[in-house]
Amino acid sequence: MSALLAQLRSRLLVVAAIALGLLLVVARLLKAGRDQERADQAERNQVTRRRMEDAEARGPRTADDVDRRLRDGTF
Repeated sequence: MSALLAQLRSRLLVVAAIALGLLLVVARLLKAGRDQERADQAERNQVTRRRMEDAEARGPRTADDVDRRLRDGTF
């Protein structure tokens, strides 16, 4: 009887170790996905910020520049 309990206990430990290993692998994959999404979002933000800064650099400097560009249709 004791041998049977020991065998069951060892099998349970093996199954638990495998389950824990799989859980760790899944957690790593999820973290890698989140990290990749953060990197993609940071890149998109940087591109948007660069476009906004470029548009600002090409934009009118004063209110008179705005008036002139509105009159000649180049705004």
